[in-house]
Amino acid sequence: MIFGQSARLLCNGFSRLELLVSLAVVAIIGGVLLERLTYYQETAERIQMEAVARSLAAALQIRQAELIFAGRDGEIAALEGSNPFLLLQPGTPGYNGECGQDYLYLSTGWCFDPRQGEIRFTPRMQRFFQGPLPVFKVSQAYTVENGGKVPIRVMFKLLYSYEWLSVPRAAGRWTG
Repeated sequence: MIFGQSARLLCNGFSRLELLVSLAVVAIIGGVLLERLTYYQETAERIQMEAVARSLAAALQIRQAELIFAGRDGEIAALEGSNPFLLLQPGTPGYNGECGQDYLYLSTGWCFDPRQGEIRFTPRMQRFFQGPLPVFKVSQAYTVENGGKVPIRVMFKLLYSYEWLSVPRAAGRWTG
């Protein structure tokens, strides 16, 4: 029944040119919708990555506060270069453990490089990504007292600037 109506429409004035134009319009609209979908997927990935980075920075601040309140200020310096994922609940989204030699090519998500003390993120979607991939590090801010360095706080730092989906992130302390 349906095919009969379509054939009748084609014979009764719906020319092949009109059919081709209609199909072209549908294909263009479908292509635009697919492009928008990939853009929103990449936006969601960027937001999720930044949420994890904020969680890592907050976990470090909480650990620092715990050490201060416990009177163990001297242990704050040991946090430098450490893996902040150990401070979060197991099963952090996208955390793959320690980075391998060629982490850029094997997996996407987060990993910790124990040799460099760096936390690396490799996005799954990089269509709108410009600059080096995000690399973070736990570092210390120091003050000089009596001729020596004294750690005053722990920081979660972004090592290299990048831009993702027209949102620039400057290297330095991660503020999200």
